[in-house]
Amino acid sequence: MQADQIATGSTPDQHYGYGLFSEPYRGVRLVSHGGETLGYETAVLMVPSANAGVVVFFNANRPGFNSRSVAL
Repeated sequence: MQADQIATGSTPDQHYGYGLFSEPYRGVRLVSHGGETLGYETAVLMVPSANAGVVVFFNANRPGFNSRSVAL
C-alpha cells in the first residue's frame, strides 16, 4: 500500500499509493492519509524508517483540513 503508484501533482514529490500518500520531507519519507465526514476528521502519519506513526481522530468541522497540515 505504500509503494508509489502515481504522482498527485499537489507537490513536486508527492505520490499516491493504494490509499496512502507518500512524499519526502526534510530527507525523510512520510506516508499519510486523512479523511473527514460531517463533524469528524482523521489524520494518519507514518515515518516508515523510524517505525513510528501517529493517528489522530477528532471532532471538528473545519473545511480544508488535510493530513499534510499535521505533518508539516
